[in-house]
Amino acid sequence: MKSNWTTKFCLCGLVLLIPLTTPLQAQDVGGHFGFVIPLVTRVDGETITVADDFVIGFPFGLGLKVADNVTFDMELVPLVNTDPIRTDLLVHPGFIFGLPNNFALGVRAAWEVDANAVGFTPLINYSVPINKKVSFYAELDLPVRWQTIGGETEGSFTVAAHFGFGF
Repeated sequence: MKSNWTTKFCLCGLVLLIPLTTPLQAQDVGGHFGFVIPLVTRVDGETITVADDFVIGFPFGLGLKVADNVTFDMELVPLVNTDPIRTDLLVHPGFIFGLPNNFALGVRAAWEVDANAVGFTPLINYSVPINKKVSFYAELDLPVRWQTIGGETEGSFTVAAHFGFGF
């Protein structure tokens, strides 16, 4: 899978324009911040755990409610990898679909800028209201990525734990 920066930029731009087609009110805008830790990754026939390679991300995002139970959420995730020490930025726009009992399902497009990896992230979210404006959330993220290294494309699948606060 060969792609260039311009194509990725245009696709992300189109995704960002979708929620702007709906008039917004103050209660339709929210945000979140937290941390995410990939627990297990399967890549190129190898299983890598958090004990093998510790990575932590610090997601923050802005959500725009586009329908009764649908939110467009633009998330950016600075990632820190410890082996070798490096940082990356994950551009992570997506849609979150509210379900009963404080659950939500979602899917995000994904572009890891420095790693030049693309993919998507399905997620399952559960939130616990703290007050009228703030909630704590726990999320199971299931990132799928493709990355081309030395002319060879490899895919990966990860199970990650994501915790934070929404407002």
